[in-house]
Amino acid sequence: MIGYVTLEETKEFLKNRYEEVSEQELSKGLYKALDKIESLCIRDSGKSDKQELIFPRIGEKEVPSEIKKAQMLEAYSIVKDVDDDNINDIEKGIASKSIGDMSISYNSNASNSIGSIIFANAQAKNILYKYVRKTYDWS
Repeated sequence: MIGYVTLEETKEFLKNRYEEVSEQELSKGLYKALDKIESLCIRDSGKSDKQELIFPRIGEKEVPSEIKKAQMLEAYSIVKDVDDDNINDIEKGIASKSIGDMSISYNSNASNSIGSIIFANAQAKNILYKYVRKTYDWS
């Protein structure tokens, strides 16, 4: 178990959706995605002396399937879609680079982040965002 999912569960989820990636790279991606999720300020976090991770939250019996999906999607995007240089650029707010006449443009739009946490996968970010925002309907 890497956070909220197993490596086998992740491979099965990704099998029919995306290109295959090595188990080693996927494991690294799952740990990085977990670190991002655990860095968020989740309302009603279940983290305590008895529970190491944020999910399941207080009052939940198990981790929501959306959270598992977010971890798997973010892990895949970290591994496959975006290399480390691009992640670093995104974190610095760099939207694009040009070589001819050395142009760099910065993005003031934080559409790929929740607070200071930058996500490589927009769908994962959108899933997690509703667990962070204060107006979320918990009923």
